[in-house]
Amino acid sequence: MFDNFRAGKKALLNKFADISPDGVYTSKITSKAKRMAVQLGGLSGGRIAISQVSNDCALGVSSGALRYWAVRKQFKSPKTKLETRLIDYRINHFRLITKFARHFVQHVGMSKITGFWNQYLEGGLGAENKMTSFAHLISSVAKSVFTWTTFDTCSESRQALGGLGYSSYNGFSQVLTVMDLNRTWEGDNNILMQQAGKLILQNLQYLFMEKPVMPTFDFLTTEMPEAEPYSKSLDDVMNLLELLTYRASTLIHQTGMKLNFAEDKIEAWDKLLAFNTYPMTFAYFDRFLLQNYIEFLENFSGDQKTKEVFTLLGVVYAQKVTIEDAEFFRDYLTRAQIDDLKETLMDNLLKLRKEVVGLSYLLPFTDKMQGALFKLDMKPYEHFLDFVERSERKANIDIDGDIIIPV
Repeated sequence: MFDNFRAGKKALLNKFADISPDGVYTSKITSKAKRMAVQLGGLSGGRIAISQVSNDCALGVSSGALRYWAVRKQFKSPKTKLETRLIDYRINHFRLITKFARHFVQHVGMSKITGFWNQYLEGGLGAENKMTSFAHLISSVAKSVFTWTTFDTCSESRQALGGLGYSSYNGFSQVLTVMDLNRTWEGDNNILMQQAGKLILQNLQYLFMEKPVMPTFDFLTTEMPEAEPYSKSLDDVMNLLELLTYRASTLIHQTGMKLNFAEDKIEAWDKLLAFNTYPMTFAYFDRFLLQNYIEFLENFSGDQKTKEVFTLLGVVYAQKVTIEDAEFFRDYLTRAQIDDLKETLMDNLLKLRKEVVGLSYLLPFTDKMQGALFKLDMKPYEHFLDFVERSERKANIDIDGDIIIPV
């Protein structure tokens, strides 16, 4: 239909920039950085959508794996002489319940991020929109963190199903493929982390210039916090927020100072990415997620028991983050405190063990987005057999207890 068709100049998408008849490029946005931010702003919506879909997928597959573990038995207990359910093994608590807790906290955080995006849209796509840079920051770091953690959770959930995780009837091959691609779609995660890191440091610069900072940076001051021994309980969500605030603020200041004093800032930026900029960006987002989750808990109007379980999810999330970055806290927490924190985390996971299946029923589409083993009625083997019997491949199935043997 359009063979050798040449579009006229009037068809040019020139809302923010134009080319004159004699080929001169012009733009009403004089700053190259702002012009780039505005032109790429449309991608932020896609990143937010990918973040939402990815995190929902992680909640779905981890919920399905945990429900399967609640049914699947393996090995006889020397104490009870009864077969042990997979969900009763403590290592499995650490493998998946910690991930479920993270994605639950991220699920709550997604509502706040979507709210920021709606604020941005209300201001319109243009250089005068003060939310442009922040929309780019929050969408970039959310997309990176959510897709990285989702792929990790999907992989662990696939392994949690053992041999059944390979079956096409359970859909993991499709999930892992899409979640792998999500780490690149709408911007490669490593590029987005660098862009987010620059915008985080920009807020530190704003403070010294006495300019307003972006949303979520109210915790940041011009002074780097001092490393003092921490003596408060590490099983309290507010105290854990103090730890994550200290971590985020310190890393922002340390990265900013190293970059500021570098003679060759381009070379310094490249050198700082691995051990400064990326950890700083993760720390900022971890703090944001926990702060937002605490606000969710404060506004929660349900019964006290449910609130206690929700609070425990937030505590587990923050404890795992702290343990993973224990090296950073070496001047703030003693080795004994870290060891105690690990013990406390495992005890909290044991408390969540009996709650986590029920929690999986609260989340969106956990039984609709996957295959045979992910239904809510806790009958995974019956559904798996149903998928086998409805397939084009003919099979004779023999059931002996919990063992399914296709011939």
